[in-house]
Amino acid sequence: MITYSSNPQSKLNTARWYVELGKTMLRYANRGFGSKSAAMRTLNHAMANLKRVTGVSEPAERHFSDYDTTISGIPCGIVIQSYTAPKAWRQHTFKGAGPGDCDPPEDEEVSFFVVDRNGYRAKWLERKANWQALTDEVLERVNGLRY
Repeated sequence: MITYSSNPQSKLNTARWYVELGKTMLRYANRGFGSKSAAMRTLNHAMANLKRVTGVSEPAERHFSDYDTTISGIPCGIVIQSYTAPKAWRQHTFKGAGPGDCDPPEDEEVSFFVVDRNGYRAKWLERKANWQALTDEVLERVNGLRY
């Protein structure tokens, strides 16, 4: 039995009530009345909502991918966060600049992450990827978009 606060219409009380409803549905489904999958779906949604209401977890943020690709045959998207173009050796042109007064070359850099087809970040898919090959693919794609 759960205890409710003084406001029966609060989000916390509503979330608790839905958890109890999901448990009851599952109890009846286990006795042969109703669908177990529907009861589990209701209970899982209710538990996730209770976690969000109590502040235990935040809803996942959805992203729009910059382009689509596949990793190990699984369709996914790439979200590019930042890109820095390569810089060649640059000699300073001010008076008195000597051979030691130059900037070293810098490689191009890209920061990105992988999302699933629904736009949610997929760290499990990032672990499956050949990271160097994926970085090269992203850099090739970014350079193709620049020109």
